Amino acid sequence: MDHIARITAAEEQFAKEVVLNVLYLRPPKMWQNLIPGMFLFDFLRRGRAIRRYTQKYMFHRRLALNALRELSSGVARQSVERRIEERIENELRPLQLTSANLTLAYRRAVDLFVDHYDRLVRAHGGSYEELVRSAYPTAGEYESHLQRLTEVEKEIDSAIVAALGSGTPHGEVLKLEAQQVAARRRKVLDRIYEPAG
Repeated sequence: MDHIARITAAEEQFAKEVVLNVLYLRPPKMWQNLIPGMFLFDFLRRGRAIRRYTQKYMFHRRLALNALRELSSGVARQSVERRIEERIENELRPLQLTSANLTLAYRRAVDLFVDHYDRLVRAHGGSYEELVRSAYPTAGEYESHLQRLTEVEKEIDSAIVAALGSGTPHGEVLKLEAQQVAARRRKVLDRIYEPAG
């Protein structure tokens, strides 16, 4: 398995763990358990939620991985950046989330991920954890990257809430997702940099 495949698999697994925790914290209503066969609908709903969240979570990460491939094959940075912006706008338009602030926040996230993935691709290791440890020799360095990433994600969430309006329930869902992402990241950080012995 090459580094990009390891990175993609680790990111997708992370997304699934986050959404499962969010769903756990938002269980179905008690009355739904009393209806015969409702567990099947709940199972299908959870499956759709996992796919949707993973797709959303991976959107700018895939853009960054594609940009990294293009840049490493010699495509001009300006051309790559123009395509990234077009893809972001094309993704947001049908969702009625066209906002200069949101596009800019996604661009910042993509730029951050291009740099991060470039470090990982150049690193040595046979697992995602080994790649991270090789790319970021200390926990502090990796934590600094995660803090920058969290700031950009907050910008994205704020821009989404601003575009949708404050009367929608999306703000609470985004907040719950952000809490789960932070908790999962802490666990990953501790696991990767746990002291030997």
